[in-house]
Formats: sequence, structure tokens, C-alpha cells
Amino acid sequence: MKMAPVMDMTPADDSAAKKCGASTMTNSSVNVHYHGTNVSPTCHSDEVIHTLVNSGETFEYRSKFPGDEPPGLYYYHPHVHGLSEAAVQGGATGLIVVRGIENLQPAVAGLPQRLLIVRDYPMPKELQPPAPENNVSLNYIPVPYPAYPPAVIHAKPLERQFWRVANNSADTIIDVELNYDGTPQPLNVVALDGVATGSQDGTRMGKIVRVKHLLIPTAGRAEFIMTTPGLDVQKAVLLTRYINTGEAGDSDPTRPLAVIDVRGSQGDEDLQTIPAFQHVSGRQRFEGLAEAPVTAKAPPLLFRKE
Repeated sequence: MKMAPVMDMTPADDSAAKKCGASTMTNSSVNVHYHGTNVSPTCHSDEVIHTLVNSGETFEYRSKFPGDEPPGLYYYHPHVHGLSEAAVQGGATGLIVVRGIENLQPAVAGLPQRLLIVRDYPMPKELQPPAPENNVSLNYIPVPYPAYPPAVIHAKPLERQFWRVANNSADTIIDVELNYDGTPQPLNVVALDGVATGSQDGTRMGKIVRVKHLLIPTAGRAEFIMTTPGLDVQKAVLLTRYINTGEAGDSDPTRPLAVIDVRGSQGDEDLQTIPAFQHVSGRQRFEGLAEAPVTAKAPPLLFRKE
């Protein structure tokens, strides 16, 4: 005997009063949905059920971020149901940086920071397995199958940098590794999905987690400290490792995302630097949530025999 939850299939209210923006969905309709931010789920903010913005139309977003929004990396993308995959694979995604990570993790203070965005886009239909389901790009630079010509990151040798990596893909999971001449390099993780690692234990300070590779799901963000290669390194590669998500999923091969060049230039002079440590952060949003009193409970699920 199986027990299945009884789902409420009542259609959503589609009346004119509930509309936000355009009244009719087209194949170009978009809206904006945020990941991790504590903004209002209402019209003109983070509302995706009734909000439609069509090609050629103007629509104003007014999203208010709380003053105690945790510092870190946040993500936004179109979320019109039925159209979001195409919009995300078309590149209509972005990042929001909430400043102040140095006050939760002083190890990043003064480091040059680099934003790296991985996106996926459809593989040509004529290419069959073992081709992966989707190609990927790094900061809009395509890394196509099967040659995988990587992007190039120019950097100074032996420099500690703060890398903020986002997987803005619609479907492709990545498992990033920094590899110098065949040897995985340490990634000193500072934050995941906009939350400083170890910062929710009441100390109001983050804790570095040291790993050799880092799985980042779709919409995931990882922020870590790394050291660029020395001049003796012959091949320095940021890559994503092999991932197989099962028979009904994707089989994504090991493939490079970027090579790091410390010989061809003096580095990327446009990198912004994280400010100096200023003060220990005060009470954080959601601090003490585990001990907070329960104010409401959801009704129990109903089950039926199958």
C-alpha cells in the first residue's frame, strides 16, 4: 500500500485584479526572481506567478533589500513558468553583491576579487552522445564541445585572490577544480549561496572551509580564496569535473572553463579590491532561528490509499 499526499489542484486566481504587468503571456514574456534575498514577494518586486513583462513594454521593479541582508553573492533570473529555461540559457541572468563580507571573514580584506559566471546553452541538435546535453560559457565566453577552447584569465603570479563563482546555468551542474600541472589546488571556501560559511553559530564570524573541488548546483554560488600559479607552472586550469546525474539526467564530462595566464600580462588591472576589515558584524538576519518560538504551524498533509 502506498500513501500519496492529496494535492490541492485548485487553479490560481487569474483575474485581472491579480495581474501584474502584461495581461497576456507570449513566448518572450519575462519577469525577475531573486535567489537568497529577503525581498517582498509582491507585484513590482519578487513576484513571479502573476507578473509578465513582454517585449517592447516598460515595467518598473522596486525591490527593497533589508538593512541586515547578509553580505555575499546573490542571483536573479527570469521565472515565467514554462519559459524560464530558454530565458536563462539565453543569458538573461545576473548577480547582486551585498557588500561587507570582509566583516564576517577578514581573510578576504584587501584581496582583489573576481566574478566568474558559468552559463549553459543548448548543444547543436546534430551532436549526439557522448556530447553533453549542453555547452557552457564563462563570463559569456563559449567553451564549446568537443574542443573546449577555454576562456583566458590574466593574473599576476602567486597572488591571493577572492573568486566569486556563480553557476547561472539552467540545467548544468558544475564541480569546479583549480588544477596546476595535474594537481588540484586548495580552495579556501568563504561563503556559499550568500552565506559566510560557519557564520550562523552565534559567533558572527565566518570560518574557512578548505576543499580541493566544489560542487555548485544550478543557481548556486561559491566564494573562495585561491592563489594564482607561479611562473614555474606550465598549465593552470579552472575546470569542472565529470558529473553524471543518472539515466534521466545529464552526463557532463570533465571540461575546462578557463586557463590562467601569468606570463602574458601584468594581470587584470580592472579587478576591484575588497575593503579593509571595519568591525565585527552585529546581530545577523535569522540569527537564533533554531531557538525562536513557533508562531504558526502548517496543516497536516492528508494521505489516501493507492
